[in-house]
Amino acid sequence: MNWLKVATQPFIKTVLLSFTVLIVACSSPQKNLEPPLPSWVAQPPIDDIYIYGVGSALITDDMASTFDLAIKQAKLDIANQLRVTVQGINAQHTQVNRLDTQQEQVMQTLSQLIRVETSPITLESTETEQRFLHTKYAYVLQKLDRQHIISQLKRTISKIDNDIQDIDDAMEYEQALTDQWDTLLPALSLLTERRKLNDTLSLYSRGRTVELPPYAFKVQAKTAQLIRALRIAIDEKGFNNELSLAVSSALSKKGLTPTIVNYADNHLSLFLTPHYEYKTQQQRHYAFVTTSASLRKYDQTPLASWSASARGISSSKEQAVIIANQQLANSLADSIFLWLTNTQ
Repeated sequence: MNWLKVATQPFIKTVLLSFTVLIVACSSPQKNLEPPLPSWVAQPPIDDIYIYGVGSALITDDMASTFDLAIKQAKLDIANQLRVTVQGINAQHTQVNRLDTQQEQVMQTLSQLIRVETSPITLESTETEQRFLHTKYAYVLQKLDRQHIISQLKRTISKIDNDIQDIDDAMEYEQALTDQWDTLLPALSLLTERRKLNDTLSLYSRGRTVELPPYAFKVQAKTAQLIRALRIAIDEKGFNNELSLAVSSALSKKGLTPTIVNYADNHLSLFLTPHYEYKTQQQRHYAFVTTSASLRKYDQTPLASWSASARGISSSKEQAVIIANQQLANSLADSIFLWLTNTQ
């Protein structure tokens, strides 16, 4: 039986070796293998039909709430993309077709001051395209149909066109335009907002836009005539002093026409009552200016009033006053300009 003993020895050694390897393998620490993230987490799809957004949330015991939070984050991602698109449109220097130079100047100023938000574009119609659970986070891929955006923009443009038509219907074309400035000037804000929305629409609809209606062209032409004719007198305590000159310059840069004090030839008058204070500290001069401003019709009927203040700092008192006047003038001119061109 020695041959049996000899034959079984290698077999026993093999079994023992395999068992030892198995024990060592089981006792060795296992590497934590995480599932790879899907490609859409870092690079959402880009196509002509949908806008995609990615959201994530820390996994909790309440998985429904976890995914709800991730979906909200994805919607916020889509909203930010829309906002960036609109801001890009707002930053463009777009030439205004069929407008004269002065009207173009006014509308370019309005384009900088008027904000067109993405609020008309609701995100409730987004759909969940993908979900993914990782070790600690849940991810979702949401999509918004571009056609939904196009429909929203067209509805908003249609509403603006109706508002412009209301202005056209309210105009008395036998009456002087300068006597109807409060009816007509707000059309400039509507036309500016409409152009921005149309530019945004062009991005999502491959260049297709909503053509300006004939009555809107007529209103647009009338606003150009009004801007050329309208005169605003700037009166600083009965004189044409430094602050009134600064305000006149600020309004001129916006496309309006301020003039010297001559009430017989002006349609509106802006009265300024400034007050100055000065301080010197460490060889620096500080000038503080505050003013009340009231806008009146040619017959002195009050229309609106504002208060404004500004500060100028310089190595010389004279330069500090100039800086303060300019800052106040720019702020006041913005307020007056927006008031004139918005629906009262």
